[in-house]
Amino acid sequence: MVTWFSYLISYFKPIIVAQQHSAISGKLEVSLEQGRLLLNSDKVNYSGGSLFFVFDHVFEELGLKQIIFHSVLILGFGTGSILELLKKHNDLKITGVEIDPCVIELGKHFFSWPKVPNLTVFQDNAFLFLSETTLQYDLILVDVFIHDEVPEYGSSEVFWKNLNRKLLPGGYCLMNWMPTKPQTRERYNESLAYAQQLFTEVQTVFCQDNIIIVGKK
Repeated sequence: MVTWFSYLISYFKPIIVAQQHSAISGKLEVSLEQGRLLLNSDKVNYSGGSLFFVFDHVFEELGLKQIIFHSVLILGFGTGSILELLKKHNDLKITGVEIDPCVIELGKHFFSWPKVPNLTVFQDNAFLFLSETTLQYDLILVDVFIHDEVPEYGSSEVFWKNLNRKLLPGGYCLMNWMPTKPQTRERYNESLAYAQQLFTEVQTVFCQDNIIIVGKK
């Protein structure tokens, strides 16, 4: 249980709230740091920390906070920390896709997304969900990582074509990358090339070790 005293102490040192082992992500840890709940693996922040601030930076730089969205698809939902960026949108229908059932369980128990109206979360592979859904969205956020690596499908032509098909005209697609290794950089460049072929406008936004590919249809 997270108490007000825990929140106070967390400004001086991290408080470990829960730990769980995932067959997909390995060791997962919920911690309270600077008054904020985070989900971390052994290698990276999965939700609530630096990744939230990366998307917050992109939203701010591109003026997306001023755009009214009606439907959003979040691939790599995590614990739903990115919902904080969308809370000003009334009647927004949100679909989240998260492959790791342990992450979903921790999200339900420790984070507030189960209370969000018009939110549906599926435990599924993002590639398969995107291939099979018949719905379209005016905002697609892609944050699919296993530790610090985007799965192989993330740089495939099929995946990018599906992203384009499932985006409504005038909509935005944002995909997060951490191309810090030569092999990952090569895959990132392939993804950028597909985005430039498929979308009307493409931008890249740099933040920390992350690069967000932004496509507008």
